[in-house]
Amino acid sequence: MKEYLKRAAAVMVCAALLSSISACGSKSGSSSGSSSGEGNLAGDGPADDLSITQDEMPYGAMIMQLRPSENDDVKIYVEFDYRYLSEEDGKLLSDYVYALNNCDAELMEKVFYPPYLEYSYSSAGYSSTEDYLKGFRKNLEESLGEGFDYNAITVDDCYTEDDDINVTKFDEIDELLDSIGGGKVSDRINEGSRRFIYIDIMYGLPDDDFKSSYSLRNHVGQYLTLYLYDIDGVTYVI
Repeated sequence: MKEYLKRAAAVMVCAALLSSISACGSKSGSSSGSSSGEGNLAGDGPADDLSITQDEMPYGAMIMQLRPSENDDVKIYVEFDYRYLSEEDGKLLSDYVYALNNCDAELMEKVFYPPYLEYSYSSAGYSSTEDYLKGFRKNLEESLGEGFDYNAITVDDCYTEDDDINVTKFDEIDELLDSIGGGKVSDRINEGSRRFIYIDIMYGLPDDDFKSSYSLRNHVGQYLTLYLYDIDGVTYVI
C-alpha cells in the first residue's frame, strides 16, 4: 500500500479521478459479481447452512444494482454490497463518475468534499474545478482514446472503521482534512461513516459505437480506490 501522503501528492490521479490508486489486494479475496436484481445473494453458497449470517459473509455476497433505466436519480449504472453502502451512497458514486465523465464542475463541487477539491486542483496547478476536470479528461483521452464514455461502476471491496487502520489510513485522511482549512474537520466526521472502497469503472469507445465495455482497472493495472466520509451530516467523496 502506498503511503497516503504520496498518493495525495499525485493529485492528477488521486483526486481528479479516484482519490488514489492502490496495488493492494481485495479484503475479501475476490471481486463482487453481478446479480439479476437488487439485493440478491451472489454466488451458489450452501443454502441449508443456517449457521452463516449475512455479517459473516465476505464483501460481495449481497449485491444491489442501481440502473439509470429504472431510477431517474441514477446517472450511471452502479453495483455494490448493500451491507456496506446505502442506496444514497450508490447514487453519490454515480454522480461522481458522471461528473468526471462530463466535466460537470457544478456537480463535482456537490459530491466531492469542497475544501479537498480546491486543495487538489490548486496542487495540480489549476485555477478552477472545471479546468481541472477538463485537463484530466484530456490527459486520460491520450491513454483511453478520444470520446470514451463511462457506463458502469462496480464497488469491488469496502473497508470500514472496524478494519486495520494501517490499511485504511483513516487517521492520515483525517489529519490531511484538518490541515487544508475549515477548522478541525475530524471533529465533525460522523463516527462509523468512514469507508475506503475499491472500485472499477467500465467505459465504451466510439470506434465500435460503444458496443463493448472495457475495464479501467484492467487498463490502469491496479485497483482504483477512494474514500467516503460523512462530514456535518453530508456524505462526500474524498
